Amino acid sequence: MSELKQVIVVRKDLNMSTGKLAAQVAHASVTAVMAGLEYDGDTHTLRMPADNAINIWYTGSQTKIVVAVNSEAELRDIFMKAKEADVMTCSIIKDEGRTELDGPTYTAVAVGPWDDWVVDTFTGHLPLYR
Repeated sequence: MSELKQVIVVRKDLNMSTGKLAAQVAHASVTAVMAGLEYDGDTHTLRMPADNAINIWYTGSQTKIVVAVNSEAELRDIFMKAKEADVMTCSIIKDEGRTELDGPTYTAVAVGPWDDWVVDTFTGHLPLYR
């Protein structure tokens, strides 16, 4: 098995405050992990490949990398490509516009935790968020 990681893609064009950015990154990360879980009553059953990628990532390094895009179109394109490739642990976050942003706005995407080489096919070309 290759290394596992999660990459969170954030829109830089929104000029979110540090706190807003942190919240959107957290939403994307948690939502992607939750997307890979199945619920059966009070227990959580992993719906992942046989080697339980979420569990391995969670109990290991939990590698997370935050990168930037400059538009909603770029953000949505990354999400759609990951979904089409059956990356089950991915999410797109739509902020409701209750604090900083004007109206509902797509802010972030998380891809993974998944094999690093797969995540890189969608996000490897993007610069670190600075």
